[in-house]
Amino acid sequence: MWGKRKALTKNTLKIKDYHIKDASNPREVALIVLLRVTEEKRKSHIALREALGTSCLSDRDRAFVKRCVDGCLDYLILLDALIDRYSKVRSEKQDPVIRAILRLAAYQLKFMEKVPDSAACNESVKLAKLHGKTRLSGFVNGVTRNMARDKAAGADKFYSFPKITERYSIPVWLYERLVSEFGKERAGICAENYLLERPVQVRFNLSRGTEEEIKDLIIKDGIKSEKLDIAGILKESRELGLLIGDMPDIKDPEALPVIYELSGLRGIENTEAFRRGLIQVQDLSSALAAAALRPKAGELIIDVCAAPGGKSIQLADMLCREGKGTSGKVISRDLTAEKLRLIKENISRCGFENIIPEVRDALDKDDGYLQKANAVMADLPCSGLGIAGKKPDIKLNVSKEDIPELAKLQERILDTVSGYVRPGGRLVYSTCTLSHEEDEENAVAFSERCGFKLLSMTKLLPSKRHDGFFISVFERPI
Repeated sequence: MWGKRKALTKNTLKIKDYHIKDASNPREVALIVLLRVTEEKRKSHIALREALGTSCLSDRDRAFVKRCVDGCLDYLILLDALIDRYSKVRSEKQDPVIRAILRLAAYQLKFMEKVPDSAACNESVKLAKLHGKTRLSGFVNGVTRNMARDKAAGADKFYSFPKITERYSIPVWLYERLVSEFGKERAGICAENYLLERPVQVRFNLSRGTEEEIKDLIIKDGIKSEKLDIAGILKESRELGLLIGDMPDIKDPEALPVIYELSGLRGIENTEAFRRGLIQVQDLSSALAAAALRPKAGELIIDVCAAPGGKSIQLADMLCREGKGTSGKVISRDLTAEKLRLIKENISRCGFENIIPEVRDALDKDDGYLQKANAVMADLPCSGLGIAGKKPDIKLNVSKEDIPELAKLQERILDTVSGYVRPGGRLVYSTCTLSHEEDEENAVAFSERCGFKLLSMTKLLPSKRHDGFFISVFERPI
């Protein structure tokens, strides 16, 4: 997704280095994470993990911090619009610490019913004072109290958001692009679906255990699980206009991934099935992209831009199942040593010996593998517009100006890695984004430019059961 390559990352110069002043205060921890994400432009999952790692919080308070951070980032545009209704100083001109405190308070008042309004207001004032903003604590108190008053009165000023971009907290440019590409109705569905909370989806590694064995382990851990009816989900998405194009030709039902949704988790890493490498966190859309490669026993597969390794593991699992022990080989590559570390961690946990992790820039042609691979998996860096619901940093950091540059990068990578495909071999080009430039236009142009036969193109828009994703399947003529 967006940000995989250093050349395309946003300006990461720190405006200010924010530090936690009270590691036992969950609102303070949440505040610092928000500041690190919005002001220092750090990745939200990394900032959250680091802050929680240095805090002194109970599991309940850690969950509170995570909900506050995720919620504020998801609804940032709405929250700023709400703050502007109650403040004479517009949010973008406010002191960054005060702005983050008000966002945190506004989120609690609007979306967290179990938090007393008085606590949201009082704790916000305390945070202002904790950060040396005593002079502005009266301003914080006035804004939050007025919000709480209108909330209690049911005032439209607090509750009504007629602008769809505010109501669904989506950047204007992104909503306008969705409208231009998919129409107003589907754009509205996408914007709404960005804000849905979905259970964690995991794919079963069925070469490591049977479906029943893995499910029993999940049940023993007290986790609720539901198997996804993939055919039913795709049919529903088609009827809603959220599935565009032809699905990849996956004839063998056993080649379809087995995916369950899990709820009641206290961290996937605490489950026995995960620790033993029997399950892999993976969305349905992503799993369909790997399944579309249709690996066969004994084949050589190259997975470029592979971190954190979910598709490499899925392909290795499919090779092992297909060959009933004959594993084939997956070469799993990405750009940096840090990305390779993530791949190696997943390989080690899952125990697949038929995956070879390598550091390699996808733009760096490897002459040793020219026309040697049976198949290439190319899930390439993109703007990530299909997964903005899971990663709100995307709505904050990606701009329309990024898309042409990313499309050009994808074009260059495809021209390089397609050289590894042997005659009669297959290539899957996929992204987790929605723009035509990065998806359909690139796929068609690649087919015409490099002589690969385009077998299918599929676009999945964000839904209740899957991420937004693009999947295109190619074959090199014999």
